[in-house]
Amino acid sequence: MDIVGILLFKFYWISFFTVAKAFEDRCPESNSERTHVKLKDAILCLYDNSVRPVANHQNSTAVSFRLILKFFTFDIHNSIISFDAWMPVHWKDEHLTWNPADHEDIKTLHLHTSEIWTPDLSVYNR
Repeated sequence: MDIVGILLFKFYWISFFTVAKAFEDRCPESNSERTHVKLKDAILCLYDNSVRPVANHQNSTAVSFRLILKFFTFDIHNSIISFDAWMPVHWKDEHLTWNPADHEDIKTLHLHTSEIWTPDLSVYNR
């Protein structure tokens, strides 16, 4: 084997182990003994909350919401309406899926909104 062949052989194996190590370290195994924490660590490991949650970005993300009034007042003299409301918002995040059978039959997982993608919604007063 000539010197070029030896160098190419070494370069190939160094590259292979570098890439393998990079993929190995991307999602370290959870240290927790609790199944729901292990599940959360696994599904959020490579999750990017700034990316819309669809597998194909040519597809739209259907977002539904309701406005539930809890309390409101109307000041007819000053033309002011004030209200307290709750607005539940629903959408399907295609990146937050798992097989419950692989995780002690866990079917739901509670996550904070800062950890996941959320739609950009605003209420305007015109």
